[in-house]
Amino acid sequence: MRKIYLLPVILFALCLVGMKPASHAQAVTNNNNLVDDFTFDDTTTLTASQIDIWLNSNFPSSCISTNSGFSSSDPIGYSPNYPHADGKYLYGSPVTAGKVIYDAAIAHGLNPQVLITKLQNEEQLVDGSAGCSSTWRYASAVGYACTDSDTFSHNYSYTGADPFSDSSALATPIYYRNGTAVNTITGSCVNHNVYAGFSEQVVHAAWALSIWQHKSEGQTGWAAVNGNWNHCDDVNTCPSNMNIPASWACYGGLMTQGNLKRCPTDSTTTYYDGYATIDGQALHMDNGATAALYVYTPHIQSFDAIFNQYFGSQYANDTFTPHPDGTVVALNGRAYMLENGKKRWITNGDVFTSYRIPWFEVKTASTGDANLPDGNNINTLAAGTVFRSDNTPVYVMTYESGNLVKQQISYSAFNSLGYSWDEVQYVSPANVPAATSSSILFSNQHPAGTLIAGNGKVYLLDQASKRWVLGPDAFTTNNYSWDEVKAATAADLSLPDGTNLDLRQGNILFSSGNIYLVDYDGSGILKQPLGPWECYANRWHYGYRDLYQIAPSSLPARTGDLATC
Repeated sequence: MRKIYLLPVILFALCLVGMKPASHAQAVTNNNNLVDDFTFDDTTTLTASQIDIWLNSNFPSSCISTNSGFSSSDPIGYSPNYPHADGKYLYGSPVTAGKVIYDAAIAHGLNPQVLITKLQNEEQLVDGSAGCSSTWRYASAVGYACTDSDTFSHNYSYTGADPFSDSSALATPIYYRNGTAVNTITGSCVNHNVYAGFSEQVVHAAWALSIWQHKSEGQTGWAAVNGNWNHCDDVNTCPSNMNIPASWACYGGLMTQGNLKRCPTDSTTTYYDGYATIDGQALHMDNGATAALYVYTPHIQSFDAIFNQYFGSQYANDTFTPHPDGTVVALNGRAYMLENGKKRWITNGDVFTSYRIPWFEVKTASTGDANLPDGNNINTLAAGTVFRSDNTPVYVMTYESGNLVKQQISYSAFNSLGYSWDEVQYVSPANVPAATSSSILFSNQHPAGTLIAGNGKVYLLDQASKRWVLGPDAFTTNNYSWDEVKAATAADLSLPDGTNLDLRQGNILFSSGNIYLVDYDGSGILKQPLGPWECYANRWHYGYRDLYQIAPSSLPARTGDLATC
């Protein structure tokens, strides 16, 4: 079968003495979190030329620097090639190691630094500390398709030709030195001819690490499909005439924690605790990047130590994925509400207060949040807000002709509708809305935005209807206070029923040991499993206070896809 989920290579012992650059402090190894997803996915860290310059500048004995005369075939694409077991990788002319690493990484959404670290981790080709004369080191450059037993025995030999007609032939030359191709390898640990060679190793490793990262987090729909790279067989989306079995898109490796799927065809999720036994230790796969590294090399390893020594911290504490809709984030001294894939600036503190947003719910913006397009500013007080300013009457925010306006409340209406001075918000003169109602409120009906109690229910009044707040959970997650609830008048109760008001979008629910995100689609409310823990705590910066404990019977009935960074 193609793309077998191998467990390659034992870890070779590394001597870090003299490794360059040495300016970075040594990180404390956390075997549960070898590198975070953001760093793992960051394709912007190095260009091809920067990699070559870095190798030349820091490692005089490097086996793969341009100074050493090294080059290898450029990986330029992939297409499924059923019934061949591995599909078909496409290669171009010889290029520098930096170009090979960069092209393979970018095609698969991987940080080039990850591949550089694996090249050192497995065969010490980066610094050349194990020597550069053994051809087999280049054939197994990142240990792809080398099992533990193969690594000890070095059983395989290959030579140049067409790998699709001759199983002993190489896909491309193993590498080039000063323009001369090296075409023969004897005694390699690589157990299939199409994996033997520097470029073949690097591009297969880039595929494996990226796909396993996403699959271990239950992202069954993720694949590298762009331009010449068409890994449709990873997501079961290839044309039916290829006859590619759906099972090829299923994942059998380690899983992070959460309710997750393994196959694109799965209709339900399975709960995984995220634990795996590695070298006799029970380790927790805190994120997909860590899971992928342990699937690739199923041993306690020095990946994080090498990465930190070369490039600094492997923890970016950030994500390219924005927070869920309904979240308020802090960015460049401003607060933004995320709605419908856009960020809306809440333009001042008075408006912020009127929306009942507790400060602990405001999250530090991620890179993903910052990259969202701007939506319309939220620059006026929320409907139902009762307020005053310097030397002004008391106003309430309400709707007139579909627009939010301030309406003066008469003294009689203020008393008869149950308002108190404690709930009158002071608004600075600069933030008082300009739009004013054409009349003063004298009526016996509360304005839109008011919470009322009547008929044994609590309602939120909308522009032309009353919306039933569906119980204490909905009431609390929408940040309502019982002090705000007014006794309903007959006119309030005469309004037609509108859409019921359920749990707040973006709220985090905790029930029976599981964490869920509240979301809405065209069919209404649903819960999304949220994970892994790396995303919840370290990327989106949620904490204990964000969890709303809820009975299983009160959870939304429908379950959506995993909410993950």
